[in-house]
Amino acid sequence: MVLVGAQSDAFGSIEMHRSMNHDGMASMEAVSRLELSPDEHIEFAPQGYHLMLMDQVGSLSVGDSVDITLEFEQRDPLTVGFKAVSPTSM
Repeated sequence: MVLVGAQSDAFGSIEMHRSMNHDGMASMEAVSRLELSPDEHIEFAPQGYHLMLMDQVGSLSVGDSVDITLEFEQRDPLTVGFKAVSPTSM
């Protein structure tokens, strides 16, 4: 399975990124695709792979639900509901 992107009506664009730490220096890079074997899972979380949500459309408060559609190569898209949390809670 290959994840190639994400989209949501709540944001103008969404990018997949990966945070890294090399010799004590934090950095982040855009990721165009994530390949997963059938028995593998991935967790989107701070300090690892994450979705960068950009150009928010409208207002969004802590506790609100946002639908994000994950897009795959050669598979149907999957819409997932996410709950908005405070950045300090992560």
